[in-house]
Amino acid sequence: RCCPQRRSADSTMVEAMDTDAPAPAPAEEEPAAPPDPASLYRADIRSAQASVERFVTSREPRFAQAALKLMACLRKAGLAAASPTQPVLAAAIASAFGPSHPLRERLLAALPPPAAEPEAADAAGAEGKEGGEAKKRPLLPEMELILELLVLLALIDGGKLPVALSLADALLERVASWNRRTLDPFAERAYFYSSWAYEKAGKIEAVRSRLLAAQRTSCLHHNTACQATLLNLLLRSYMSAKLFVQADKLLAKSAFPEQASNGQLARYLYYTGRIKALQLEYSEAHRCLLQAQRKAPQSSSKAVGFKLSAHKLGAIVQ
Repeated sequence: RCCPQRRSADSTMVEAMDTDAPAPAPAEEEPAAPPDPASLYRADIRSAQASVERFVTSREPRFAQAALKLMACLRKAGLAAASPTQPVLAAAIASAFGPSHPLRERLLAALPPPAAEPEAADAAGAEGKEGGEAKKRPLLPEMELILELLVLLALIDGGKLPVALSLADALLERVASWNRRTLDPFAERAYFYSSWAYEKAGKIEAVRSRLLAAQRTSCLHHNTACQATLLNLLLRSYMSAKLFVQADKLLAKSAFPEQASNGQLARYLYYTGRIKALQLEYSEAHRCLLQAQRKAPQSSSKAVGFKLSAHKLGAIVQ
């Protein structure tokens, strides 16, 4: 028989040998596959649609801001990978816009052929009556405007300015035909990007009459967002044509809304400073330009050109 002391010594030696043995090397993890740009683009479109629906039902501005931020992300994704994302945008338009929609064919003609939905076959058998009713829901004007603006931005970024101008005209007519207060944050972007398309084509004076009419309408409806944006667009239009007298008259007869965003207020102060400087009112011009620099984004990576221009003009005036 083995004594207890020897058995305990043997067990201790085995435990020490097990402890000293090298641990097995962990299995190497396979690198994760990069995300598909088309899938991310499709998910962002659905998130924007959900935010728009929440904004229309609850009237909370944060949902509208979320949808506009997603629209900016969708534009960046389209710039980074145009070939896989534009067919997804075409598929979203083909499924959301009805066959009788006046802009359906024009929008689809400006994009590549629509991409097939990956889950369409599986969802067709699994969907019940609720899914069928959800698909038949009418397209909200706010979401319609977001999709149309994405197409307009894709045309502008792609250098297709003649087609972009035609679509901008249709967008302005479409916005003028609606009378919805929930459309105001999105109509502001429509006016801005439509005017930008005309400016890049060198025909900014052609859209001035429409901007003036929209400015009068926004003042009557107390539409703060569109009122501030349209006033800045008109001042920019007059100054690009060197119509400084008309720009000064517009400043004298218009009141900038107090509830406007800091970005629009910074633009307004910059344009006012330039006009006052040309009229030799240097003290007022310097005050406006200094305030424009303070209202501009303080991040070092945002609005760099605007801040440099305002600082340069302010130094000259001073």
